[in-house]
Amino acid sequence: MKPLAYLDTSLYVRQFVEEAGAKAASRLLSRYSLASSFLLQVEAVSVVSRKRAEGNLSDKEIERIQDEVLEGLRHISFVVLDGNVAGRGRNVVSNHGLRSLDAVHLGTAILLRESLGAEIPFLTVDARLAGAARREGFKVIEAE
Repeated sequence: MKPLAYLDTSLYVRQFVEEAGAKAASRLLSRYSLASSFLLQVEAVSVVSRKRAEGNLSDKEIERIQDEVLEGLRHISFVVLDGNVAGRGRNVVSNHGLRSLDAVHLGTAILLRESLGAEIPFLTVDARLAGAARREGFKVIEAE
């Protein structure tokens, strides 16, 4: 059985878009059972929409990426956004000055860790979020 890890959107989408680190991201994610905020679903589709708007990818490439993003969501356990997550997120904003969506991710990871009563790694490629996660006591694992 694979160990559980919390996944944020920055690392999730990296495996689908053709940029440096896509293969390393896929390899890293394959080592874990993944959990994330429901927010990841919206953010991931938003990234694909931005790529479409930039016009640097063909319609066929955009369709492939969108299909892969949506298929990948089936392999993630999602934590519901509720008042508990919002409370943790508010604390994260106060303590670390993160942007709101990053604070929701970190707040979700904190709540998940508390509810499991176990340490879980935090997977991200966002340097600012990684720093805040470390200050909250998470072991941050980044793609090579």
